[in-house]
Amino acid sequence: MSLPPIATRSFVLIRTLPLVLLAALPPARGADPAVPSLRDQLRAAQSAEDTSALAEICRQLLTDPATGKPAHPADAAALTKTLIEAQISEHNIDQARATLARIESEHLHPPGTIAVWRGEIALAADKPDEAIAAWRAALAAHLPESARFQEKLAALLRERGNWAAAADYYRQYLKPNTDAAGHANYALCLLNASRLDDADREIRVANRLDATDSRVKSLLPIFDRLRAQAAALRALTAKLATATGEAAAGPLFERALIYYYVGANHAALRDVDAALAADPGARAAQLLKGRLLRVLNRDEEAVALRVAPAEPKMDDLRRLHALDTTVAAGPPDSAKIAAALAGRAAILLGADQPVLALDDAARAAQLNPRNAEAIVVHAAALLRNERSVEALAAARRATELDARNADAWALLGRLEQDTRVDFPAAIDALSRALSIREELKWLQRREHCLRALGRIAEADRDAGRILRLQPGKANPS
Repeated sequence: MSLPPIATRSFVLIRTLPLVLLAALPPARGADPAVPSLRDQLRAAQSAEDTSALAEICRQLLTDPATGKPAHPADAAALTKTLIEAQISEHNIDQARATLARIESEHLHPPGTIAVWRGEIALAADKPDEAIAAWRAALAAHLPESARFQEKLAALLRERGNWAAAADYYRQYLKPNTDAAGHANYALCLLNASRLDDADREIRVANRLDATDSRVKSLLPIFDRLRAQAAALRALTAKLATATGEAAAGPLFERALIYYYVGANHAALRDVDAALAADPGARAAQLLKGRLLRVLNRDEEAVALRVAPAEPKMDDLRRLHALDTTVAAGPPDSAKIAAALAGRAAILLGADQPVLALDDAARAAQLNPRNAEAIVVHAAALLRNERSVEALAAARRATELDARNADAWALLGRLEQDTRVDFPAAIDALSRALSIREELKWLQRREHCLRALGRIAEADRDAGRILRLQPGKANPS
């Protein structure tokens, strides 16, 4: 027996279990199948939280089927609210904007509510500045749900690093609300706005409210470590109250270093930015900023800063900072500046920062072209930047300036071996270096060169000496 004809009334098939079951039931003998009304479909879609179906059903209910123009049912305001919220949820940005324009032109909702939805649409379209402006307008309308938008505004401003404004909105939001995560986020904003005591108070409140909250648990260790540094932080803050210009660079960097150590990375970045503004040539601040940018997933900015991914050691940062102070002081003795620059370059090479090292090494060699130490550091930096021909010339120059510089001879030996593949010259240079100071890696390199030339007995002697010098090996002598 064939099924009776389906009713011609248009309706939307939605993905809900109740309607699927209804459609699967066979029709009663001799009767047309029951067709759910749009209102029934709306209730089913709401029950199933099917936003795609909700949007289409609301659109049909709000459209006159005869003319295709907007209809005005008694519950138009509620339907438009459901429609636009569904469109935003489905990320149908253009449709949501068109709906908002219609709602605004028909005056179905007050301006404050329109501003709320404008902010939601902007946020869905990844336009946070527009969302912030819209929600600020919504707050000015004093809507009943204002607290919800105070928190959303605070979160947006926090994500964009506007700590002081975010803290203000969290303060307003928390007046009528007891929210552990809200107090924790408020504490973070206060910390990054340099209000340490207020921040500590708020994290304590958050911990009392709910120590198991994930946001509280993630931030509490930072504040525990900060309390151990409280005296040092207060001393640095007191210095900064009177320091200006380059004099502020030191305390700012030291405070940034503490923040970095405890994991308060945004606060550290704020201070290190200020330190670089006071002393743009500070290598320690530059290196720390590059590390912080990478920790905060801003790798492209770190690359633009010419800082390599290697994590700097605290000791290296402190040694660089001490040399930064010497360079920034700018004494009339150029040899002193050159020595500081060469020292910075050597530390940067050890910290796997060859690009920054070459800048300082080149300046040191230019300031003091007859200083062998500066020239050999420049040669090493050139080598690390894959400029081996220039490095070879610089290493030769260093040995000419100081025939007793073991590092210069060793570097020359390495370059003769790797760049020119001149094993006799490499052996000669390495032997000169070893006659001044014995280093395991120099012996290993000379042994390799001796074997390459077939000078096995000499190579074996070096191999025996290497075994005696290697850590953990017994030294019979």
